[in-house]
Amino acid sequence: MAQLQQENDVRARVKSLLSELAKFKAGDLARKDLGSDLNFESGVIFFSRILRLFHALNEADLDDLSFQKLTQIEQVGRPALDQLLQVQNFSLAKYAQSPIAMRNQIIDQIRDSYDGAFEVLAPIIAFTVRKGTDFERLEDQAKDALKKIDQDSQTNSEALKKSREAAEQAVEAVRKIAQEAGVSAHFVHFKQEADSNVSDAKPWLGATILLAAVTMLSGVGFVIRAIYVLPILTPSQSVQLAIPKIFIFSVLLSAAIWTGRTYRAHRHNAVVNRHRQNALATFQAFASAASDEATKSAVLLQATQCIFSPQPTGYIQGEPDTPAPPVLEIFRNLGKSGG
Repeated sequence: MAQLQQENDVRARVKSLLSELAKFKAGDLARKDLGSDLNFESGVIFFSRILRLFHALNEADLDDLSFQKLTQIEQVGRPALDQLLQVQNFSLAKYAQSPIAMRNQIIDQIRDSYDGAFEVLAPIIAFTVRKGTDFERLEDQAKDALKKIDQDSQTNSEALKKSREAAEQAVEAVRKIAQEAGVSAHFVHFKQEADSNVSDAKPWLGATILLAAVTMLSGVGFVIRAIYVLPILTPSQSVQLAIPKIFIFSVLLSAAIWTGRTYRAHRHNAVVNRHRQNALATFQAFASAASDEATKSAVLLQATQCIFSPQPTGYIQGEPDTPAPPVLEIFRNLGKSGG
């Protein structure tokens, strides 16, 4: 177990690291001063989403984080800072031999580092957001107020009853606010992932359309050329002419199919994450409308299944069919409860 001094040291380093990262703005990292051929505009979307993680931590209270969590933040934050500094200090003089390749490599490194950073930082951000709202303190204050009312109002039973009811309502309201804040702190992560998947899918759609068009035009061109050229060639010459064309056409067709599948995968992930976001965002409303525990359990079950079960989207072949949720049964129970 880490000593207190070690924990304080790593906490100080983490705060300094987060302060450095907070100085970066994704728009400034586009580096348009490098010109249209060398700028980092295509990487702004990746810079923006990883910076949002660190900016959220920079505004949070890190005092209650463990030594292990602080070390994890430093382990993912230090490489991110170095990569962003590479973007900020990038110049043609430094990479005169292959500037475009180096620019693309830096963008790819930042893009690929997001998943690992998200897995480490997302639970920490959720904890600090939950802690920052300090609902426990509000609930304790409400309970203390209730206790004081009980002590001070013994001579007036009617006033004591009204005060007790008001205090209990305050406690319940605080609990509901805490539950809603907890749900909100989680569905935002699915929203960010869905938005990111939608953005990532667009270039692949464009690439698929382009490759499909090139493949079609190439095929038509090869057929037209064959009609006019093959009659004047010998069989061996015809085979020699056909083999490279078949190879080229196969490569183009395979590339078009591959980009199409990648696009469908991104769209599939976007729809799945949007399902999860909507399930968390609407859970509290349906749970509040239920008047009995059985209906609330059914609502919770369906929300959990929507989050953790595979969701058919139509974008991926061979998706398992999931049984339709018993929504009618839920609303039938709600109707009975209301009656």
